[in-house]
Amino acid sequence: MPRPTIARHDTTHPLSPEQAEAVLALARAAADHDGSQPLSEQFRLSVRAREHDGMEHLLALGANGEVVGYAQCRTGEGSNKAPSGELVVAPTARRAGVGTALLGALPDGIRLWSHAAGSAADAATGFATARGLVPVRSLHVMGRSLTAGEPWPEAAVDRTYAVRTFEPGRDEDAWLALNAAAF
Repeated sequence: MPRPTIARHDTTHPLSPEQAEAVLALARAAADHDGSQPLSEQFRLSVRAREHDGMEHLLALGANGEVVGYAQCRTGEGSNKAPSGELVVAPTARRAGVGTALLGALPDGIRLWSHAAGSAADAATGFATARGLVPVRSLHVMGRSLTAGEPWPEAAVDRTYAVRTFEPGRDEDAWLALNAAAF
């Protein structure tokens, strides 16, 4: 495969609806192949965004103009001003320099996120390590069935606290503030 062409799109030149659909189809193909989503929900939703300051889309285009890779970069926010990004390469275009070309087009010092699992995580780690990237944080998603297995023990909560379900229209701001503080 010849080296891909990298096309940049930003707030003044957003992705067209056709380009956005091609990116999302690429992400679905990678998820089907790898068994895990290559892009976070926030980045997937941003693919169709018409206006978003501080965001850039990079398309890796194959010889026939088809989208064979995608990266998204966001300017840093809060205390960490380093930009963050995610990238995905079509399963049929891997090990052909597409990921390297996309990474090379991203800003120096970018915090690159990987959402891979299983063998895809091993491949992502190999790609990153070969390019001098090192993990700085790992995220483990853990769960437990609410119906199978031993019943949950009754929670012991200090009387100074109240436990209740989330209330739409009341709790969003506090929830977002807590999430921002945690991450």
